[in-house]
Amino acid sequence: YDDVEEILLEKRVTFQMMEGNQWQNKGTGVLRVIYDDDVNANKVTFTTDKKEDLCNHLIAMESIINLDKSKHFCEWHPIDFATDEPIRRGFRAVFSSVPAAEEFYKSFQQGRTLARDSEISERDMEPRELLVPEVHGRGANDD
Repeated sequence: YDDVEEILLEKRVTFQMMEGNQWQNKGTGVLRVIYDDDVNANKVTFTTDKKEDLCNHLIAMESIINLDKSKHFCEWHPIDFATDEPIRRGFRAVFSSVPAAEEFYKSFQQGRTLARDSEISERDMEPRELLVPEVHGRGANDD
C-alpha cells in the first residue's frame, strides 16, 4: 500500500513567495514536480536548502502558470498545503536559464492535462465552509 511517487522534474531554483502584496525572497532549494499515483495527479513541492517545506500542492485543472522569459521565472498562485490549512499562495521560482524555466512550465502544463483527465479541481481543495454557506431557515414541514 505504499504511495508511489515519481519525480518528473527536479530543479534548483531561487524561491519567492507573495507576502502582503510583495515578493519575498525565501532562498534557494529544490523545486520538484512529482507524480502522485494515489490521486493520479502531479504535485509541486519546494524544499529550501535548510530543509523547510514552503510549497506542496496538487496541480489542478484551474491552475495557471506564467512564464517570464526575460527574467527566467515562473509564477503561479495555487491552493497550497505546505501549512496545515489549505491557503491560496503566490509562488515564483527563478531558474538559472530560460530552458530550465520552460521545462518547469511544460511539466506544469502536463500536470493540468492530467488534472483534467483525473478531475482534480481546486473546488475540491478549498475548505467546505467557504463554498457552502449553512442555510438556517424554516423548512416546508415546519409548524
